[in-house]
Amino acid sequence: NYMDLVHPDDVQFVRNKVQSMFAGANIDTFKHRCKLNNGKTIHLLQKLELERNKEGELIKAFGVTQDITRLTNYENELKQSLSEKELMLAEIHHRVKNNLAIISGMIELESLNTINKKVVSALNGLATRVQTMGLVHENLYQYDGFTSVPFHEIFDELLNLNLNVANKPEQFNYTIETKPTHININQAVPFALSVNHILYHLIQSGKKKAFVKLHEIKNKIELLVSLPLKNRKKAPFDLLLDEGDLSYSVFQTLINQAEASHEVIATDQNHTLRIYFNKLNKSGASEARFFSK
Repeated sequence: NYMDLVHPDDVQFVRNKVQSMFAGANIDTFKHRCKLNNGKTIHLLQKLELERNKEGELIKAFGVTQDITRLTNYENELKQSLSEKELMLAEIHHRVKNNLAIISGMIELESLNTINKKVVSALNGLATRVQTMGLVHENLYQYDGFTSVPFHEIFDELLNLNLNVANKPEQFNYTIETKPTHININQAVPFALSVNHILYHLIQSGKKKAFVKLHEIKNKIELLVSLPLKNRKKAPFDLLLDEGDLSYSVFQTLINQAEASHEVIATDQNHTLRIYFNKLNKSGASEARFFSK
């Protein structure tokens, strides 16, 4: 009796499958375990076909049984290995985030013990960059995947990082509009740093009001930062895009690292900085250095 060989835990499953097929269900294949007389358990793939007469009565059942024990064991080992690697990656990102938090804290302590305002500003800017990278790693170990960052979930935190080091942050009114946007880590890090660079520059230069929009359309990422044009002689993004300024060099390096492009769209009412790029599916560590020549 074949059913005597079916593993006790799978008997009811096999019976239900067979009865469903006899009743007319279209079931091509199914898997189950068998327990042999020597105590060994094997995994089988069943392919069963039925033959009926003109009246629709079942007259014959035939098929093929394939031993897939080795394949099943390999798949289980692979799943276990992947699970262990996921735990390891989560731990790595968690530790990196914690280490970055320590570095950021040390920078902030130095800032509190410094009187020179220019040095304080430089240290605060450095601290926000370190915290920005920490946000990316934090979201990586909290999210289901380890190669894609849910960028829309960290945008408000990026803004808050920069408002925390602003003079009178309550005077700033920045409207953030985001839609679900997932970016590969190799683009997410430089893009996050470029966004942080923009926000820090605008807030530190006293731009009190802005509208920021982030969205993804057909595998393309677009960021829009719009500022009202109050002084027509001086565009709000001039300093950020001044090729003779260090701020421009940093910004351009980050944009290139993310393989993005940028442009300024000017109207009578406002100026909008647009950053856009195609999503890449690069895996592994980034090959480029952030501040290489």
